[in-house]
Amino acid sequence: FYPQWQLLFIPFMQPHHRNGPESSRIVRRRSPTRMYVNDDDRSVLSMRNFREHRPPSLWKKLGGAHTLLMVIFGLVIGFIMGYDQISSQAKSHEKFDAIVIDSNSGVVRYNSMTSPLELLGLVRKTRLTMIQKIKNEYGEYASVLMNRDNLDRIFSISDGSKSRYYRRMIQKILRKQLKPKEALTFTWVTAGDVRASGYGNDSGHSYTSIMDDTARDAFKAVGLNLVAKNHGVYNFPSGPALSLCMNSVYGSDIDILAWDFSLADGDFEYRAALFGMRATMHPTKPLLMMLDESDDQRWKKFSWVEGKVGVALFDTLRLRQLVGQRLPDSAQLKHPEQLPPALQYLQCNGAIEGHYHCDAGGAHHVCNEELGAICRDNKFLVKDSCDMAKYQSDWNLGWKNHRIRGRLLGLFLIELLQDALLELDE
Repeated sequence: FYPQWQLLFIPFMQPHHRNGPESSRIVRRRSPTRMYVNDDDRSVLSMRNFREHRPPSLWKKLGGAHTLLMVIFGLVIGFIMGYDQISSQAKSHEKFDAIVIDSNSGVVRYNSMTSPLELLGLVRKTRLTMIQKIKNEYGEYASVLMNRDNLDRIFSISDGSKSRYYRRMIQKILRKQLKPKEALTFTWVTAGDVRASGYGNDSGHSYTSIMDDTARDAFKAVGLNLVAKNHGVYNFPSGPALSLCMNSVYGSDIDILAWDFSLADGDFEYRAALFGMRATMHPTKPLLMMLDESDDQRWKKFSWVEGKVGVALFDTLRLRQLVGQRLPDSAQLKHPEQLPPALQYLQCNGAIEGHYHCDAGGAHHVCNEELGAICRDNKFLVKDSCDMAKYQSDWNLGWKNHRIRGRLLGLFLIELLQDALLELDE
């Protein structure tokens, strides 16, 4: 009696007689001890004699069912191993397509299976390149901008909001790891007035463009494309129109939404509160960044949404204090022209670009410093354009002010990205 699985191989186990294919038929009768070998001559052999005198079959020569099973098993294993090798080669080609990323820092080798610490090394490499660029712009004063303590003083952010910033970056990094072929972006949108738009300067000199130039390569190192959009508008407040139409004006994909309406909103702090509340209803629930003074009521109203989304403040008051205390004053130097271009006539007698904030008098609370005429004359880089000249007013920012803000914003994003990778590794 054969086990059930061996019944499949009974046809192969029939013996073959020497007399030809017709004589090889074995007809089983009722008798368990007799078997008719040939129907023509009806010669009868006992079962024992037949087994003793029959020739060895091919099946027996090959070793029987065990040999067949081993052959089938070997074919199955070979098929599986071959398929696995082919699929692994395809995956290796897929990884290779996502490895090399061109950047201003050279070639950044991104791998979809890179560990967080390896990604951190790539980000630090791009940061070193950017540090060298900042040193070329600011000379010996570059350390003032790159100092972590100074960044912590200028940027006000709670631990809860910082965790939300980390989480947003980690989500994007992990998604890129899982889908290396997918083009992922990290989108910054500047919502602001004429001061934020950079009117009076070339479009590439606004702080949004400088921030993008500073942090772009660091985000490329982790496989993300940093997209910076400047939606600054002339003489238009943050609310209610812009606050109620965020999707239409600023788009449906936002990671960080920056508020810079201090000039247009004025003392109407409820507009800042409305803007913040409407941002929490945006489909992507963007992180918020406010560029304003920490002691102003607008920031207090704007920060009400903390806990629903991440909120950070770029403190322009602390920035003025840092510039006044740590950076050179052109009015106090005999040869200010020897300073790097980004610092020449940046401040005169403690007034950035020859202006200072005043509560009474002056347009938009901006007053002129008596000894700041030379700074005001060198405030804007482009002076031969009539279209730009009409926006080159006292209350709009010059290119040096935009540059220092953009560098600080970019360095802040790089620091957040590095901390997010460390948290991901933990």
